[in-house]
Amino acid sequence: MHDLVAHMSGVVDDAVNGRMAGAPGEEWTAAQVERSRSIPVADLVERWNRQLPEFLLALDGSQRWPAAFDIVTHEHDLRHALGRPGHREGGEIAALARMLVEGIEADLAIDTGSGRLRGSDDSTVRLRTTDFEIFRSRFGRRTRGEVAAADWSGEPDDIAAVLDRWFIFGPTTTELGE
Repeated sequence: MHDLVAHMSGVVDDAVNGRMAGAPGEEWTAAQVERSRSIPVADLVERWNRQLPEFLLALDGSQRWPAAFDIVTHEHDLRHALGRPGHREGGEIAALARMLVEGIEADLAIDTGSGRLRGSDDSTVRLRTTDFEIFRSRFGRRTRGEVAAADWSGEPDDIAAVLDRWFIFGPTTTELGE
């Protein structure tokens, strides 16, 4: 949990102090965690709260969605780590899922519990899943095998081509069991 809080508070700290080179990469995140290794979680949260107003004022419209994606992603990382799943359905998860499937270059139809997110019945590849699974898998919280085992229809090569484009940050190598 310390590393997660170090990263989340580190995003705000880096932004208000002009340390955005490498964002949102692994090295940037690792530097946040390392820099905060000896700082207690309570102090990280205090710094986060103190710097948050300046951070929010600095965000323009185009930067708010990436921040929302990051916050909600890590909310569910924390929920998983604490064994307290929840908040998997609702308007924000559906909105984030819809945004996450817009840029996939494929003849792909996706249906979720909140409706059809894209494509048509004539699409080459079709996927039935949930908004939450789209959200978690696109951000690398699922293995390729887990995503491949979802309710896909279409030719195997066409499905494989979609899977090649699916992960924004790459698939995880370990199943989370969410």
